[in-house]
Amino acid sequence: MWYVETMVLAQGEVDGFVLASVVHDNKEPVDSALMPLAGQRCAQALGRLREAERAMRARTLRTITARMRGQIQLERVQTFPPRARALLATEVPKSLGSGWLREAGPPRRGFRATDELRAFVRRWSAAAALQARSARERERLRRILCLG
Repeated sequence: MWYVETMVLAQGEVDGFVLASVVHDNKEPVDSALMPLAGQRCAQALGRLREAERAMRARTLRTITARMRGQIQLERVQTFPPRARALLATEVPKSLGSGWLREAGPPRRGFRATDELRAFVRRWSAAAALQARSARERERLRRILCLG
């Protein structure tokens, strides 16, 4: 059996292991036999979380999930069609989100946006902020979202 002795994890990876451990009620977030140093770092983070007061645990978990969810790139989202912005209206300040909802108009009857669709639009904003999309890709994304 082989193992990675000097595995280095980014903070986001540690957060992911800790969150998975909490969700699945695991005592050890990473198999320390497989990744000794990474396992130690994750176990320390999980230990600090478990020793914290309830309110602090909740804040820490909200922070971890917010980082994993990703940031909405407001400057990019402003260029999105109104319906795409409306999907993210609850994740921005109320004054901005309510404006996005007004611009989009009411959704079609029975429509319920899934978490996956919201996550897609959030990732779209982040990806678009990092690199320009070709006209063909933008058109494909619009068709996927039924916006265009």
